[in-house]
This record gives sequence, C-alpha cells and structure tokens, in this order.
Amino acid sequence: MCRISILVLLLAVTFSLQAQKIYNTQNDGSQNWDDLNIWSKSPNEGWVADYPGDNVNSDEYVYISGYVTRFGNLNIEGGAYLTINDTLVITGDVNAAGGANIIVEDNGLLIIVGDFNLSGGLTMDNTSSAGRVVVGGEFSMSGGADVETNPNFYLFDPNPQFNGGATVNGDRANRSPENNFKDSNDLQNEDPKIYDFITSSGINPLPVELISFSGFYNGEKVVLEWSTAKEEDSDYFEVLGSNDGINYVKKATINAAGNSNSITHYAIEVNAPSGTNYFKLKQYDLNGSFDEFEVIMVDVVNTYNQPTIYPNPVSGNNFKMTVPELKNQNHDGIQLMVIDIFGKPVPVNNYSINENTGTIEVYLRSKPITGKYFVQVITHEKVYTSPFLVK
Repeated sequence: MCRISILVLLLAVTFSLQAQKIYNTQNDGSQNWDDLNIWSKSPNEGWVADYPGDNVNSDEYVYISGYVTRFGNLNIEGGAYLTINDTLVITGDVNAAGGANIIVEDNGLLIIVGDFNLSGGLTMDNTSSAGRVVVGGEFSMSGGADVETNPNFYLFDPNPQFNGGATVNGDRANRSPENNFKDSNDLQNEDPKIYDFITSSGINPLPVELISFSGFYNGEKVVLEWSTAKEEDSDYFEVLGSNDGINYVKKATINAAGNSNSITHYAIEVNAPSGTNYFKLKQYDLNGSFDEFEVIMVDVVNTYNQPTIYPNPVSGNNFKMTVPELKNQNHDGIQLMVIDIFGKPVPVNNYSINENTGTIEVYLRSKPITGKYFVQVITHEKVYTSPFLVK
C-alpha cells in the first residue's frame, strides 16, 4: 500500500494506564472537526472525551474520512496516531512531537494552511502515487528529525528551517535538504485548485459549511435548528420529513444567507405526527445545484412525558429537570450531558436523581455565558432532550 507516513520519534517512552481511545469521522461530505455529531468513539464510555479537541494525545487513534476541516491549531503528541483516508484541512498551525504519528493513505490529502513544526522524526514512502501534504506556512524541523519523503510534499515556505541534526532523505542542513520538497510553483502547475485554496487562506471550497443540525419537540411542534460557518451563492434550504426514514416529504423552505463568511443560525417549527420522526436538510445554490446533509431523529411524545426544566431561564450554575418516565425506575447507567447550540459539551460538576419524583438536580462547573443550551438524559431505552436558556 502506498501512503505517506509522518512519524515523530522522541527518545522518551510513554506509558499509558488507560485503554486506547479510537475516534472515527463519518465518510459523509464536508465536516467540521469541532462538530461532535461527526465523531464516533471507542470505547463508548463516559471517561472518554467525545472528540479529540485541539490535542491528539497518547493512546488516541484518530481516523479521518470525508472532507474534514479543523479551524485553528492542532497538536499531535505522545504516541498518538492520526490517519487520513480522505482530506484533512487545518487552518492553523500543526505541532508534531513526542512520538506522534501522522499517516496519509493513498489518495489522502493533508493541507496545513499555517505552520508545520516538527520535532522528532518524519518518514514518508518515496512513491509518486502516495498521498499528498501541502504546507502553506513556515516549515521547521528540529530535535534530530529524520524525513524520508516522496515527491508529493509541497512547501510554500521559501526558507524552511532544519536544525538540531535534522535530515531529509539522509541530507543534513549542509546538503540542501529543502531540495527534496516541491514548492508553491510546482503546486500551482500540478494542482491549481489546491494552490488557490492555500492562497485564499484555506476558505472551504464547498458552497455551504454546515456545523450543526438538531431538533426537539417542544410539546406542540418540532423545532429544527441549524448553523453554517460559511455560505457561498446559497439560495435556500429545504426541510424534509419522514416517519419511516425512507419516504420524505417537504416540510418547509427557508431562505439562505446567500454569501457569508460568519456563523449563521437558522430555526423553524414544523408539525410532525406522534412517534419517531426523521428530518434532513437540502441546500440549493443559486445555480440550481444542491447538497443533502445529515439525517436527525426527533421523538414526538405525549406532552405529559416531556421533560421540564426549572428555573428556565437559568440564572446560576444549577437547575432541576423533571423526567416523568424516570419516576420509580432503576437509574443505574443513566448519563446526563449539557451541550450548547453547536453541540459542544458544557462541563457538569455533578447531578443527582430523586427516585420518587424523577427529578434531576444538575450542578454545572460554572455559569455558562448567556444563550441557549440543551440537556440530554440518556437511558438504556431512549434519549430525552430539553432546551433551556441562560440569562
């Protein structure tokens, strides 16, 4: 198998007392690294973070499928593995050290818009059919880094730095190791689209970057909310609904922002029958082309069984949530999460469940900023989601 393997080696040996943590993204078009909905994790336990965050640490194995964008910097340390099967774009800097491993498989593409700082060793298969790496910022190697590279490594930096005994294909600093890399002119000739992408500061080339899509039943209607990070020539969104997950009908249409480089929020209420309902978004461009996004499920249940939160709005760092179906039930294994409108978790200090009333008292680590949030209570049989406001 042809692939690029970026292997960062240090003399230190790291021992981990915890099990390996494995993260996989979906093979489903454009995705945002910080969107919790794109990740699956193993083991699926509470002590395992829901996604890698901005640090891929020891005993973490991350596998990238689809087109994933990391907005900001990324650190890869301590024997971690990052495997890229499709495309990973990092708009900030990358620091690789401490025995980290980056593997770009066949047809894989790693684009680093910012700087790439490497301390340790870097190994790349020397085959023209392997994956590609493009670095738009400064490139530096130090700490005895050793690189075996193929022809598909492009540097925009006209003066890459090689310090501390770093070598590239056996060439030390006094033997022009930079000659083992291609430059921006080569990239412009060989792949002008990627060249334009880098020179435009890594703006996502897809017309719409969806960063969240969620829904809940408010006792009367289903509330659907979604947010985009960027839109280009976007005309409108179409909301489709289904009660079997197979046959969909149009529920609503809402105008899009058109052109935007900032986060845009959308919300709409739709009618839905009792039971489990499926919803998906369809986004149309001005030229008539369209994209379909992820499918979500929303349970429409009797109002009596709807969780209630009080006080709502919340003014401090604690509140109560009553879930009637938890009354006089076995509460072993029940999990609780608080998330913001982007799906990012809000730290919970602790919570307790009153078995007689089904009331959960929740204490957050600190008061969140003003805005809208959701509580999710996960039982063996279903997930209860309820919104609340912080003032």
